[in-house]
Amino acid sequence: LPTDRPRPETLSFSGDAYTFLIPRELTESLRALSRQESVTLQMTLAAAFRVLLFRYSHQMDFCLGIPVANRLRPELEGMIGFFVNTLVLRTDLSGNPRFTELMARERQVSIAAQAHQDLPFEKLVEVLHPERHVNYNPLFQVMFTMLADTREKLEVPGMRISEIPIENRSAKFDLTLQILEREE
Repeated sequence: LPTDRPRPETLSFSGDAYTFLIPRELTESLRALSRQESVTLQMTLAAAFRVLLFRYSHQMDFCLGIPVANRLRPELEGMIGFFVNTLVLRTDLSGNPRFTELMARERQVSIAAQAHQDLPFEKLVEVLHPERHVNYNPLFQVMFTMLADTREKLEVPGMRISEIPIENRSAKFDLTLQILEREE
């Protein structure tokens, strides 16, 4: 994205967050479009995010980091632990594709990447051996995540329990779009 100053020489990890709700009607329209085009809602939103990034950067070929649960093996399903891996999805927006064509490209890239989700990100970096810099991450600088809200309301007799949001002003990447799918 265009910036008003050069990239710092080292990563500072300082950041900020902006939170907003997408109206239910728009979400339902996006779900319907996803079904019509045989893609997931995540693929539709990732394609839309790529269009936004293109509009700001004029960059037609770039990578997004996408986290995956990485629990494909049955023996891992019941284990406690953090098994998340990061996939790198590269999509080319050249040729001025219609949005539906971009969605198809996103689907193709996502399915191909999912087939190799067992390959640890660190191993991918080791094999590709990209030129490393201390002021940005290798392979991608923009993360896209989509999570389902699986929180359960905790009720304890005689107690009132409420969530306290914690402000996190750190950033692992230049830009992260995190979508939390909630009922509202």
